[in-house]
Amino acid sequence: MARFIEKVNMVSESNDALVRSGVYHVGATPTAVGSGAFVIVSGLMDNTTYAASGIKDLNKLKVIYPGAPTTDIGVMVSDIVKVSDGTINGNVYRIGTKTIGLTAVAGETIRFRTLGMNDQFWLGDTNFASTPTVGQYAVLTASSVDLTPAADKNAAGFTVAIDATMTKSQGITANTTAYLVRVVKMIA
Repeated sequence: MARFIEKVNMVSESNDALVRSGVYHVGATPTAVGSGAFVIVSGLMDNTTYAASGIKDLNKLKVIYPGAPTTDIGVMVSDIVKVSDGTINGNVYRIGTKTIGLTAVAGETIRFRTLGMNDQFWLGDTNFASTPTVGQYAVLTASSVDLTPAADKNAAGFTVAIDATMTKSQGITANTTAYLVRVVKMIA
């Protein structure tokens, strides 16, 4: 059981404008968040250097969990990559790691992908409020970063189809139940 996202075919792979940096918040408080969290944009973060003058950071979004799933647009999903670094003989080396169950600490800037129609990606079993069923659907959950399984796609708002399930391994984590999802509805 783990949270993760593994992209299969996403529009954000070929359009860099759909991949943005952001910090997850609950209300006004920066909060820890796991990989594969479904969020919406609340606005721009304050620029830490010029905060006193009210200037915003044009490169960093403030993201929050969805409110009413029937009204929120511009759904994004967190895609966390951790970077290990070290210095050897004065040279800094950095290696990105992508594995299952990554969590960003409160206030950490991470990558968010804007979702598009027919985007396909794998999600871990704990990215859902309850166990989904292949051949059915999942929708946004109000006041949560998880998806809620739904019997049909007539549900209001953002919807993904549950196309397949399999046991996956990523990084050092093995034998995790994953679900292949496809965006089939963006908004009511």
